Amino acid sequence: MFDPLIAFQHHGVKQTGNNRYLSRCPAHEDRSPSLSITTGPDKILLHCHAGCTPQSIVESIGYGLGDLFQEDKEFKEGFHQRKKIQLHETQFITDFQ
Repeated sequence: MFDPLIAFQHHGVKQTGNNRYLSRCPAHEDRSPSLSITTGPDKILLHCHAGCTPQSIVESIGYGLGDLFQEDKEFKEGFHQRKKIQLHETQFITDFQ
């Protein structure tokens, strides 16, 4: 997850409230701020009032949609553990065929 103050620093980002920001949208020519940014504990919400998609916004500053969300290490570890078990089960089955 990225810091909006850093990520949108070249687009005139300003904090407008608690966890709320306003910036010029990097995905289109923007003279006045049209991008609303709200940060939460596990995600960042983007809304361009001109209609740009969150994907086009984050890609225009070098990020991906996954960067809008906090990494869930427990989920990742569980996912990799499940994949490891599946791999061992597959190998076990193919060893007997």
